[in-house]
Amino acid sequence: MLMEKINNKNIEFGSYQPEESEFITLGRKMKIFGPPEAMEIIEKGKKTIPEIFKFFSDETRDYAANALLYQIADRSDAMRICGYAGDIREWREIMKDAEENYWREWIKEQKLN
Repeated sequence: MLMEKINNKNIEFGSYQPEESEFITLGRKMKIFGPPEAMEIIEKGKKTIPEIFKFFSDETRDYAANALLYQIADRSDAMRICGYAGDIREWREIMKDAEENYWREWIKEQKLN
């Protein structure tokens, strides 16, 4: 799978404010810029989500997987993840469990599993 070539060190992303948003920080969306394999995964859409979710158990890809899930699922609140780009260890300590639980339930609700 393309995800094998994506990791926490090479994922490139940022957040942006959707035009319809009245707030500067709330409701921000994720935008992945690279590597090229990430762009290919995004183009495949939601059907890739269960496979990407499996990478939460891989500490070399967990943060990158979360960023991809944010963009593919068009999830708001991208600031939740962007704020930890410089310290993935802190993200793991503070946010990873909550994010993993969120995606697990979201996948069930969307009937993607």
